[in-house]
Amino acid sequence: MGAYEFAKYIQKVEEGRSIVFQCSKGNYLIGPPKASCVNGNWMPKVRPKCVSQTHPMIEGRIMWDRRKRVDLNQSCPPIQSTPEKIVVVNKDMDITVICREGFEFPSEYMDGRSVCVNGTWAPTPPECVPKSCRIPVRLHVFFLKRRTSQILQSGDVIEDGTSATMICLRGFHLQGNGVLECRRGIITSPIDECLVPALTAGTIYPQTRTLADGQQALLVCSSKNVTLSCSRGVITPTPSCVGNATTFCAAPRDTTPALIYSIHNGQRIELDRYQSAYPNGTFFQYKVRIIDLLSGPVSV
Repeated sequence: MGAYEFAKYIQKVEEGRSIVFQCSKGNYLIGPPKASCVNGNWMPKVRPKCVSQTHPMIEGRIMWDRRKRVDLNQSCPPIQSTPEKIVVVNKDMDITVICREGFEFPSEYMDGRSVCVNGTWAPTPPECVPKSCRIPVRLHVFFLKRRTSQILQSGDVIEDGTSATMICLRGFHLQGNGVLECRRGIITSPIDECLVPALTAGTIYPQTRTLADGQQALLVCSSKNVTLSCSRGVITPTPSCVGNATTFCAAPRDTTPALIYSIHNGQRIELDRYQSAYPNGTFFQYKVRIIDLLSGPVSV
């Protein structure tokens, strides 16, 4: 590279690959020395430049470099590598911090480079934090963040050590794993999907794969016939020849305090109190005082 921006010189690279920048003799690199292709974008987003050593941006730098070699009393304290980061000491008394696998800078605008100026690193060398995870794209679902019951969507970010439960929308049911957990930028167990329930031993007339809004069809079962209706994108009742084959329950109308949760892989996942519907297998454990106890169960 000469005294120009890097974008004019590079070719297309594959996802996850990195490129290293180096200036021609007589020029100086300003900005990050390395960039990686992440989701179709260069990271970090700060673009490096090669400028001439007589460029106004670095005027006086050569003289300062000479003073720096002589004035040993102005050296900066050493920065050590840690389990989270690697510190590379460059020949011109600056350092580059590189995050190890599973860690990242707190901000995407940090490039990890610091220069020793009058005994102080400028800017302050950054720390590396565990990577977050981005929720993969799934249709007909939303996600509930564990402990807080915050509602998340596909593409949202969850922090390291955080888990979320996938909740299917009305008319769909979960097939497979519905709990995701983030560990240093990696979702530990792949989540599955919410699908329309498979038709059980029945035939639909007229034979069609879709119904328009307001349209009806007849589900012919061995013991009875069921009329299906489409309203605002939802078919009711759920097409099935098995009685009570619902995939959700409407929320109770009372406002009695309750602990609401479901069990996934032996772990209790708490759900939000103000949902309009809950998936099969949800428990409501009501909180009642001894003087208010009535006959019958306190869990549903």
